[in-house]
Amino acid sequence: MTRFLQSFLTLLLLSILATATKPALADDFLGGPGGSDFPPVNCAPDKVVIGLAGRAGAVIDTMQVLCGQANGNDNDQPIPTPSIGPSPGGAAASAVCPPLTAAIAIQVNKKMWRGHYEVSQIKLTCALPADGSSQSFPVFGHDDGIGSVLAGNKACPAGQLIGGIIGRYGSWIDAVGTNCVPVSVLQDRDKK
Repeated sequence: MTRFLQSFLTLLLLSILATATKPALADDFLGGPGGSDFPPVNCAPDKVVIGLAGRAGAVIDTMQVLCGQANGNDNDQPIPTPSIGPSPGGAAASAVCPPLTAAIAIQVNKKMWRGHYEVSQIKLTCALPADGSSQSFPVFGHDDGIGSVLAGNKACPAGQLIGGIIGRYGSWIDAVGTNCVPVSVLQDRDKK
């Protein structure tokens, strides 16, 4: 066997082995590739995402989804879901949509942290559920901007709002995605 052919076969075998040992990601999450899936965190059937709260330092340590009806009533206080993520680090952080609005999209930034990409910030796009107007952009996370890069954006289709968060975590929040629901879930609340 020629030296060239032997080198080629060795490189081919090494690349096949390297590919076989890396897990394939079948999700559409934004952030880093690490962590394990956390169960979907969805709002109650008549509520949608109106904010995020939790703890963050250089990266997001833990988070809770804040759910509401986006109707501006005094009784429409954000309802937190169970906490996502095990890290007790960071400081308190939150991002809440203005009254009458709900989240329709997210922008996720990631940062190399202790050898892994982790989610450093989640920017919510909040809009009026009826027509998508009057947008604002509250930011969840205390990222200093140093070393952060855009992981991507996820927007719900027209006529839909974010109804929950999905993703992966390990020591910190590794990646997130959204579950979109029709705006009619808010209109159905008035029929009850």
